[in-house]
Amino acid sequence: MKAKIGNVLEIPTKKGIAYVQYTHETEYGGVVRVLNGVYDQPLNKDSLCKLATEPHEFIAIIPVTAAVWRKIFIVAAHCDIPESARSHPIFRSSKDAYEDYFLWDGEEKWSKDELSEDEKKYPILSIWNDTLLIERIEEGWRPQKEFE
Repeated sequence: MKAKIGNVLEIPTKKGIAYVQYTHETEYGGVVRVLNGVYDQPLNKDSLCKLATEPHEFIAIIPVTAAVWRKIFIVAAHCDIPESARSHPIFRSSKDAYEDYFLWDGEEKWSKDELSEDEKKYPILSIWNDTLLIERIEEGWRPQKEFE
């Protein structure tokens, strides 16, 4: 099965079942929103589509198609992407150990000497494999944690 924009993917973790929604495809891979919560039992389509309307935990770039093709993640539902998540997210990265930052909106990159508090919450421009995504979900990771 091929992943499609809008798919909600089921992800097994040590803490239960997590869900992400595939929102964009980039030159780096698929952009996913990690949805709230970890569940003991799989959620039905209606519950998943309601969950997809809520704010997400964080955003990451992963090889979505490969994870679905290899059956690491399962397509659980196809839901509308909420208006708040339709724009391409702005990602951040650093050139030198958290100094000399740049931001990327899916088309253009621009430099920043320092990040605002809001920009510290932007997703990190990095391609994660399934293992790292699962670890980050299990530990309750957030992008701003590196600044704490």
